[in-house]
Amino acid sequence: MTLSVGELLQNRYRIEGLLGRGGMGAVYRAYDLVLSTPVAIKENLNSAGEAIRQFKREAVLLASLRHGNLPRVTDHFVLGSRQYLVMDYVAGEDLKTRLERESPLAEPQVLAWAKEICSALSYLHTRQPAVIHRDVKPANIKLTPDGHPILVDFGIAKVADVGGGTSTGARSLTPGFAPPEQYGSRPTDSRSDQYSLAATLYNLLTGTIPPDSLERTLGQSNLRPASEVNPKVSPAVEAALTRALQLNPEDRYPSTADFYEGLLGRGLPPPPPRPAAAPPNATVRKPVPSLMPVSATAPVPAKPARRFPWVVTVLLSLTVLTGIAVVALLYLLNPPVPDLPLTPEVVVPAALDSPSPLPQASPTAVPVVAPIATATPTATLAPTQTAAPTALPTPLGGSSLIIFASTRSGDGFYQLFALDLADGSTRQLTFDGGNKGHPHWSPDGQRIVYEAESADAKKRDIFIINADGSGIQNLSNNPADDYYPAWNPRGDRIAFVSNRTGGAAQIFFVRPDGSGLINISKLHRNQPEEWDPAWSSDGRYLYLVRKPNGPVRIWRWDPATPDVEPLTTTMFAGDYYESVPALSPRGDLMAYVRLVDGGRQICVSSTDLDQKKPCDNPLTSLSGNIDPAWSPDGRMIVFSSLRDGNEELYVMTVTGAGQRNITASPSRDRQPDWQPVPGGATGF
Repeated sequence: MTLSVGELLQNRYRIEGLLGRGGMGAVYRAYDLVLSTPVAIKENLNSAGEAIRQFKREAVLLASLRHGNLPRVTDHFVLGSRQYLVMDYVAGEDLKTRLERESPLAEPQVLAWAKEICSALSYLHTRQPAVIHRDVKPANIKLTPDGHPILVDFGIAKVADVGGGTSTGARSLTPGFAPPEQYGSRPTDSRSDQYSLAATLYNLLTGTIPPDSLERTLGQSNLRPASEVNPKVSPAVEAALTRALQLNPEDRYPSTADFYEGLLGRGLPPPPPRPAAAPPNATVRKPVPSLMPVSATAPVPAKPARRFPWVVTVLLSLTVLTGIAVVALLYLLNPPVPDLPLTPEVVVPAALDSPSPLPQASPTAVPVVAPIATATPTATLAPTQTAAPTALPTPLGGSSLIIFASTRSGDGFYQLFALDLADGSTRQLTFDGGNKGHPHWSPDGQRIVYEAESADAKKRDIFIINADGSGIQNLSNNPADDYYPAWNPRGDRIAFVSNRTGGAAQIFFVRPDGSGLINISKLHRNQPEEWDPAWSSDGRYLYLVRKPNGPVRIWRWDPATPDVEPLTTTMFAGDYYESVPALSPRGDLMAYVRLVDGGRQICVSSTDLDQKKPCDNPLTSLSGNIDPAWSPDGRMIVFSSLRDGNEELYVMTVTGAGQRNITASPSRDRQPDWQPVPGGATGF
């Protein structure tokens, strides 16, 4: 183990253990002390000068990738001769482990995973320039606790050059899953990942690893049809695997999206047969076997099918038609009722009025493969719409709309969505490229300020949009990163964070029309790093997170004070990392995130500094809780959590009672904000 447990990298990442090791490096589990979250760190020991330069170029592109089935690359750096990529840590087992326990795996489940991995690969292959993973295999597909596959390990991912191949570098491959071109005979491209994915699906469905592609090329082994190994493999899936596992890239599907269509038994016809050829100077004792492309709708059987007598065929047909008619009649007489999940009752403290029960959110299917521009039009995997369950009439919390960021659009970006608690429906507000985040309502509930990446992820700006999704305007439009905006209660100022003054995170004020920019952090003597601004309900105080010399904690600043350094000299108590403050509508309470035993938990504290005390009993106990926001009536808190293995939105009372999921979507939902009630808070 090159790095030891407890070692600190970049004064930020604490090594917690070894996840895996390869010939050129290792992958470690670590903890990000700044963002208070677990991460995976990939270490590359290739010290060649060109390898380091290539690493830096490709790391920048990998850091721009955003897709629900890919971990984010959040940082990269070089220490001496070692290169490091910092990525999201994905909890759960990989498909190799699952296969060792349950071999072979059922086709419907494998196809469900294939749908999401095809979406991720299509996203990679359609970047500019394209990104080729080059190591798709069961061990590199992890399952989240709720069963969604994440394609991990970008250690050997390569960026395609203008000629269609990939840049040079250290070669790495896994026999059985790597196509023949990856051995060096020709450049790799998106069809190389298609081959590896097909080999992965073949392995999952049959329990056997396909023969090595180089051995197949030399005529030393043959690929058995999947149904010969496992008779439960359907003809359409076998035909698609056969085509995607062709030795010549031109004989495979044009794209990953086409491959998925083939798995479903539809899509493009097979290409004309291509005779296989032995490699130059190779001695071949027998002809090279050629896997003839097979039609997805009419696969060639291994042996003649047994024919049924025509009488039996007629009787079976009549039976089937009768069954269909009965099912249709029952459906018309008794239409299906949406399944409502059983959830615990919301418990409200006695001092507060009981809020209305929360309606169940509409389940939303994950939109998958993004549209791909190809010479032949291809079908994309469209999101499936499901009916919203009947909602209760009174919205919880005094207002019906919650704004949040989500990957449910299927374009690979976090976009802004509005959840209507009155009927459980969601509506997409933003559609352009780049990730959106940290939305915050104006005090009148008519507009939303948020941060958004440029399409190439080179910067972040502050934007304002109307509640109906119209009237988008760029408020900051600066080459630096501007993020985490917060509208003050009077509506005349917006606080946000920027690194425009030399890289350190500092807080600025700006008017909603873009004028009156001022650097608030410069008012402090030492100009420390400050972030996470949040206003008190009367607009008098600004709460913020600051790390002067020591742990990250929450401070309160009064702009009216004559002090040179107008921060309070007393921090919110505790020796723990504290961040993401959110003030209640009445201003007497503050919800915030605290690092407790390595996990992020939500606490509520009095804003009276004379009554401050450590948060010994957080409202949450399960992992990954962040981004608290208050309901307009001050009785509820909405927040995001990773407790179910996926980012979802939850609500709870101010005492932590009645915690329940309100999005229940396979997509990633985060950073909620509850629409305020025009004219002020209610329920007091």
